[in-house]
Amino acid sequence: MWWSIIGMGGFAFVSCTDEKTVLKGHQVWEDGKIRASFEESCEEELSKEAHIYKLLGEHPQILKFFRLEEVHTGRSFEARPRIKRELFALGSGLYEIVAWARLFPGSNEDDIQERLSDEVFPSLEDLPIRNVIHGCWNELYDNAVCSGTVVIIGLSTSRGCLG
Repeated sequence: MWWSIIGMGGFAFVSCTDEKTVLKGHQVWEDGKIRASFEESCEEELSKEAHIYKLLGEHPQILKFFRLEEVHTGRSFEARPRIKRELFALGSGLYEIVAWARLFPGSNEDDIQERLSDEVFPSLEDLPIRNVIHGCWNELYDNAVCSGTVVIIGLSTSRGCLG
């Protein structure tokens, strides 16, 4: 419910859904849906804040810090950082080139979107750069340079690729 948002700062929302635990982040999730979101992630800022809480230690006048936690439950494709969406698209494009097939041939766009949002992917078995595609689909890369380097290494070491 929308009442869970109890505050907002320059980079994060403060919310509470159980009346005793305060959550802070760039997104507010309720019932598996994003209810509010800042454009940019605030992971770096929250990491700094966590470090400060650790240095301060426990004190009766300071909020108790439990842990940093990344929440992915029900996360929509659009809620992912832009670079992760672009790398996902890169992996899908590489799949179609290397497999000589569309994602889920014979399926309509809605079926494909549903499968991908449920993180159901086509088999990568026997594809020469399956590790690269897997990395793009599963957000293992931080940028295109990382995935591009792996693509080059994957292609140059695969049998039948690049002569």
